Amino acid sequence: MSEFQCLYCCKTYKQKYNYNRHVSICKFLKSSEKEQQNNIELESEPIPNAFEMFQLIKELSMENENLKKRVSKMETKDTTTKKVNFMEWLQTQKPCITFEKWFIEELYPNIPEFLEVVFQKNLYDGIEKMLKQYFSTCKDVMLPICCYQKNKINNIYIYDIFDGNDSWQPVTNTILDKYFSHLCDQFIVAFTQIWYKENKELIETTDKYKDMYMENYKKVLGGTEKKEILYGKIRALFCSHVKKTPKFASVN
Repeated sequence: MSEFQCLYCCKTYKQKYNYNRHVSICKFLKSSEKEQQNNIELESEPIPNAFEMFQLIKELSMENENLKKRVSKMETKDTTTKKVNFMEWLQTQKPCITFEKWFIEELYPNIPEFLEVVFQKNLYDGIEKMLKQYFSTCKDVMLPICCYQKNKINNIYIYDIFDGNDSWQPVTNTILDKYFSHLCDQFIVAFTQIWYKENKELIETTDKYKDMYMENYKKVLGGTEKKEILYGKIRALFCSHVKKTPKFASVN
């Protein structure tokens, strides 16, 4: 069966009657405003009957709905292209403390409280529980570290002193790992200066505490887990707590 295609919008029809009716409407709609006015004034064709008028109204209604959908898609696309760069948004956020100062003053003092978790499980679990508890108390605070995910890759930024000024800058895994290394070292410091001193006499006089000391010391050192794996897990842990996803932001 042959099809009839409208020259104005490329729409096809199987029945010539429907095609002819559509073309007369489409030609009118595609013409300029002046041409439309002239056509109305010079129109000599007979007035359509009630059925034909109903069909015309239905077709115009469908055209109107299609136009609405196209406009809606265009508006959505326009909103997307106007997204603000994440780095620009970030520079408007001003934490009250730099990253290095925050890391030392806010995290280190909590370490002794979680030594027992390390003894019972491992170093990572102790750090995980410590961070989970800390971050739960500052959900509405703009911390000097944040993470933004793009293409499933975590981009981490810290607020610190760069070239003499406080500002946000992206930070490499190598730099972060140095901080995580210091964090792990502080567990060793807490172990030797607090737990060991408190139990020194028992460690020196009983086999039970001597064995306990050796076992706990191994766990505080990180056990058999490789440092790069441990730091990667800590990095992912930080990201899960400091991820920012402003609806209007995008990363170039």
